[in-house]
Amino acid sequence: MKIIQKMKILLPCLTIIFCVISNKIYAEQDIPTTIDTVNQKGWMFTGVFDDISKAYIEFAAHDPYPTLELGAGRGATAAELVTKRKSFKNNSEIVVNELSATHLDMAAKEYPVLKDKMVKLLPGAFPEQLEFPKKTFNSILASRFFHFLTPKEWQIGLKKIFSWLKPGGKFYITTGTYFINYQKNNISLIEEKKQKGIKWPASFNSGKEAYGPKSRSGAATLVDQEILERELKLAGFKILKSEYVDLRKYLPADFCLDGREAIGVIAIKEI
Repeated sequence: MKIIQKMKILLPCLTIIFCVISNKIYAEQDIPTTIDTVNQKGWMFTGVFDDISKAYIEFAAHDPYPTLELGAGRGATAAELVTKRKSFKNNSEIVVNELSATHLDMAAKEYPVLKDKMVKLLPGAFPEQLEFPKKTFNSILASRFFHFLTPKEWQIGLKKIFSWLKPGGKFYITTGTYFINYQKNNISLIEEKKQKGIKWPASFNSGKEAYGPKSRSGAATLVDQEILERELKLAGFKILKSEYVDLRKYLPADFCLDGREAIGVIAIKEI
């Protein structure tokens, strides 16, 4: 019994030590993967790193139908997709959206391929400022910005995306979780709220509450795998792939926690 009790004390300590060592190893890798957004709400990635975004590029590159990227940020993903589509002589339209027209201008300067005639650069806030006809796209990517939406905007946005997709179309999403350093002391409380039936246990009135004093986001809604899958299913999607995204190699060490900093899903609008 004494051995079991000692093990119960020792295992959590070993877990914490492992996470600290892992984060230190990752932190020592000086990889310039992000730059600050103009509105200082967060970061824009300077390349394509997560498997969900890579899967989107591979699918959309061969797909003969229009595609949409929401929250394109610096434009790295869109630029890679344009290049691949051109290599396959696929000239289908690529709509590239970003909240800020300034970001889109920066993206076009950084990646001249975004000036190609197949590309439509479209500034506007999602979901309230964007409208497309039903069944317009066969693939849509929303990468790392849903966590800046309110729960209501989440639900409205997912329903819009579902309607914009053709039957059989795919939705690729990555978004932030509450498994981050700033929330490490609140995780047990958040999960306790979830167990009590609170649907959005990590919804905050400001980015400062979610991410700390440097954030200027007006709202933040952090999720886990279960919450994201639930909302996608409620919007009508079927889940094809779901996984946590380890961002410790790409974001500041003081932001990250244990490799579950984001969650990614590939979902389909069934025929």
